[in-house]
Amino acid sequence: MCVATLQTHIPDADTAVLFIQYQFGDEKEEAIMKVLELMTPAVIAVGPTTPLREVLQTLLRHHLNDVLVTDGHQRLLGIVTYSDLSRKLLPSQKELAEHEEYIRTPESMEDRVEEIASLGVDQIMTKDVVTVSPDLEALMAGATMTAHHVKQVPVVRDHKVVGIISHTDIGWGMMMQYPECMRSRNPKHAQLANY
Repeated sequence: MCVATLQTHIPDADTAVLFIQYQFGDEKEEAIMKVLELMTPAVIAVGPTTPLREVLQTLLRHHLNDVLVTDGHQRLLGIVTYSDLSRKLLPSQKELAEHEEYIRTPESMEDRVEEIASLGVDQIMTKDVVTVSPDLEALMAGATMTAHHVKQVPVVRDHKVVGIISHTDIGWGMMMQYPECMRSRNPKHAQLANY
């Protein structure tokens, strides 16, 4: 018998770990899979003065939703998301109300966009970034992500970025470590799982 549960509504990161429970057979066991085993060690990062236009190009080129901001020594300074960039580049409702020409002639926004696209990423990045250690149990990292409503987190050791881990990484890791949990008891589903 295999049961792995993780409560999805967790009030804060400090209590998140209390909601993880694993049961294999009649014994309860601690998860042994570590972040280090599942993380992606190759991280795409930009420097703090990288212009927003280059950050956007990086996100699009590599099909990313966010990019880390690091210094020359791989120390994490912040993170910027595609949503952060969109909110900065696109005019707010207030700006649209103040500049009706943006609606009538969108070309009139070119100067505004050019100015914003030249800003350094450090002007809009989130500086208080949730991170995990490579030695943390993988499901604890998952609970941390759930508690903070993020899909992935940087992995940091000695103040340096060594990787990144996502919910998807953890899900795949669990499927590989506990394949018996993935087998369906329904014969129809079991046939599909063999493909």
